[in-house]
Amino acid sequence: MNTHAHTIIKWAFCLIFLFTNGIAFGQTKKLKEIEKILKAEQAIKSSGNEFLTGRITIIINKITYHNPPKNGKRRCEQEQTVITSGFYGRSNQYRVKMYMTKPSERLTCDNCPVFEGSSKFELKRDPATMKIIESKDYPLQVAVQRIKQDWVLVGKEKQYVVTAKSSANGCNEIEAINIKIKPYQPEEEGDDEQLASLVQQVPPYAIYITGGRWLKNSDRPETSGENLGWDDLAGQLISLDEPVGLGIPFQITDNPVLLQDIKGFDAFLLNPWHVYSFSGMATPSYYKDSDYEMTTTVSVNINLSADTGEVLAPLEPDDDRLAPLVPEK
Repeated sequence: MNTHAHTIIKWAFCLIFLFTNGIAFGQTKKLKEIEKILKAEQAIKSSGNEFLTGRITIIINKITYHNPPKNGKRRCEQEQTVITSGFYGRSNQYRVKMYMTKPSERLTCDNCPVFEGSSKFELKRDPATMKIIESKDYPLQVAVQRIKQDWVLVGKEKQYVVTAKSSANGCNEIEAINIKIKPYQPEEEGDDEQLASLVQQVPPYAIYITGGRWLKNSDRPETSGENLGWDDLAGQLISLDEPVGLGIPFQITDNPVLLQDIKGFDAFLLNPWHVYSFSGMATPSYYKDSDYEMTTTVSVNINLSADTGEVLAPLEPDDDRLAPLVPEK
């Protein structure tokens, strides 16, 4: 074998050695990083109590203007709904620890909540039929009020008046609310730029709330209350012999309510020895087309604590939370 061939073989063996050792070094480095993260997670102390109970109050205000305007005014509808309920849920302490030791996961994990709860929380299903056989149920206390305004003929002239008015409060046992709290990801949720600008390296938590229906045949949550409608012959509002609906929307928060206290909430979820209280408001949602424009605002108040086995005291309807709806001038 000549000197040139020997040199080539020598360099080939060197490259193979370096490549093999490089892979081994990379794998060793990765294993060390994983081991470091696992040790960091194990070092974070937690109580092991993942089941939580809570109270929530949701206030929804919606105003809708219809097109086209008449004499400078448009048909207008104002609606306010207040939902108050207990709820039950479970935190994911393992996920909280992962987020604490590796914050980048908050930005990459698609649907990884740290808490999920409901006013009808499923505890156990029959494995044969998959029917829910055990659950934590909390009825919703709902207060509503609505005002509609439009142009009507009063005598010989058109007037802009209140054409419908209703208000009521009561218990809604048919529907439920569902709560999910997870890191906020605007690029995946499709939320507005104002919210997206708040997200930096470590995003805040986002609270998403939806309504669910447990319908029995054609049941509708409703109760007696004030219910007035416009009567053209009388030229005024008259009492209607109809109940007032206490239904809640399915999509309660179009935009999430952001929880900026990341460290405090993480610490609470790992050791829920006290009551965690939070109040916030979602960015108002706005919709407009050729027929109408609608603005909706949602605010929430939440109190969370560890499940102690004690039954929450029943809630009473609280219509004092309703701010008066003022007719448009």
